[in-house]
Amino acid sequence: MDLDYGWSTLDDSFIFKVVQILSSPQSLINVCRPATAILKKLVEADPMNAPGPLIASSSRSSPMAPPGSVYRYGFLSVYEQMRLHKGSLDTVVSRLGSADTAMAQHRYVLHVTYSCPCAGDDIVSRSIMLINSLLSHVHDTRWDEFITDLERLNVRKAVIVCHPLDITGNCSH
Repeated sequence: MDLDYGWSTLDDSFIFKVVQILSSPQSLINVCRPATAILKKLVEADPMNAPGPLIASSSRSSPMAPPGSVYRYGFLSVYEQMRLHKGSLDTVVSRLGSADTAMAQHRYVLHVTYSCPCAGDDIVSRSIMLINSLLSHVHDTRWDEFITDLERLNVRKAVIVCHPLDITGNCSH
């Protein structure tokens, strides 16, 4: 996302393929990590976050970024592809209870000074970052649906299990 060019070639089929990779039970963790990071970056590449002037649009739709800009994706682009691939959000939430969670908690026990057990470069932390990114950028038209999905998946419990407080009661990044 650091480059301002080359984004015009990434379309919905690319996003859908990344969602498929992330959602597949056969995908290795080393493949899921970058897939999760890509989706997070695409969610954050919302036209509303674009620096500089935006192209005007009707009052009913969001402003658009200039053609070819990285800021042409956002929540709606990613979430629509996640909805097309049933169970993709379920997979992201289920990864919070993966083996990496046990490893993160083991690191926590061994290193009391570790600020937060899920702050590492594992699939658990990336899944949490993707969920946070989706929550931060959810579009008003999908708010109710997205929150209902998260509640159905009991994401609060999954995050609480993943993020035990340290002995000072602090879990900050």
